[in-house]
Amino acid sequence: MPPIESWPTSSTRTTSAGGIRGSLELRLGETASACDELLTAAGSLLEHDRALAVRTLVRAAEASYLAGDNRRFVAVARQAAALRSPDDPADLRLMFDYLAGVSATFRGRHVEAAGPLRRVLELAPAVDSPSVLVWATVASLMLGEDGHAAELSARAIATARARGPISVVPQVLETMIHVQIWRGRYASVAEHAMEGLHLAREIGQLNSAAQHLGWLAVAAAVRGDAETCRIRSTAAIELADAHGVGMAGALGDWALGHLDLAAGRAASAADRLRPRRRHDHVVVRIMATPNLVEAAVRAGDRERAAAALPALERWTGSMASPDRRALAARCHALLAPSARPTSVSTRRSTCTGSGPASSSGPALCCCTAERCGASDGPEPPVNTCRRLWMPSSGTARGCGPSRRVRSYGQPAKRWGRPCPAPWTS
Repeated sequence: MPPIESWPTSSTRTTSAGGIRGSLELRLGETASACDELLTAAGSLLEHDRALAVRTLVRAAEASYLAGDNRRFVAVARQAAALRSPDDPADLRLMFDYLAGVSATFRGRHVEAAGPLRRVLELAPAVDSPSVLVWATVASLMLGEDGHAAELSARAIATARARGPISVVPQVLETMIHVQIWRGRYASVAEHAMEGLHLAREIGQLNSAAQHLGWLAVAAAVRGDAETCRIRSTAAIELADAHGVGMAGALGDWALGHLDLAAGRAASAADRLRPRRRHDHVVVRIMATPNLVEAAVRAGDRERAAAALPALERWTGSMASPDRRALAARCHALLAPSARPTSVSTRRSTCTGSGPASSSGPALCCCTAERCGASDGPEPPVNTCRRLWMPSSGTARGCGPSRRVRSYGQPAKRWGRPCPAPWTS
């Protein structure tokens, strides 16, 4: 038995309990409350366990990230930066650089962000915590290095499944899905989002469930399964509104906006895709910008389309990824005076770029419903056009709903506060 003087004091136990409460709130409660609780716990932990205090601060920043509250994320990052020490171990240095890089990105300082984000990738081989590897994956995505992000996310999920805890698996899957969206692998998106939703439901992680519902809605929109998309989007948005999960709400709006765009309801799509105070998230906004530009152009609102483009240009301009730059180039083509939209049902969809995202990436390619310019080749039928920008294999291919996805509609169990909707339907 350790000596009595080494036992945790009452204040230490209270602080630890505060961190646990904050972590639980982050997964199944309100993100703003979670951030408050975690910040309070981090402040108290500094007296006893600096490393745990820093990790708790990163959790507080994560709550702000999920909420879409960039200002608060930046404030937390500044608070953490004051704690940095030259002799910190690799995992702590990675956390500090992650916060610094993402904070600079959220402030639009992409050149400044590149240094710390690059250091995160350099430190990643020295860590084996699934949570820390998730943060490294996010850094890779913000640098436009999808291949590296895929490797890190695969390593994170393998570690989480092998060693646990199981509670981290839904969050690791969220990041893996994000990578797959950028790479245009929508069949994998649907598969992993369904797995994440099942697990989040089993362990009561409502906020993770909301995000997986949002990703399932996006996957359904890509398949052209309007009914499933609306069900998933509605459930994601209702959970997002109840818990302050801005990312999930933004995903739901993106999916519904895509449905409107594909159905020719350009004005409705443009309205749905514009930033909303409760459903705004800068990462989803960037991913959806090509859809917004196309919708606004088709609705005759070129001013709105032009106003949405600079944020995407600043972000993609700092990357070496040709696929990211291709998204901005496509938007410019839509805004060109000579551009004329042509229906995808009668014209071949074409994309620039060389990687997977260039043909089926996160913006649903600006060729999901219409494209700019005329086709040089014969006019293929609708299903052929759809296959041009869909994955070439997997359960998500084709026009109809996936039986596996549609079958998950059992009533939800409820944990904690009342759930406003049947969020598993």
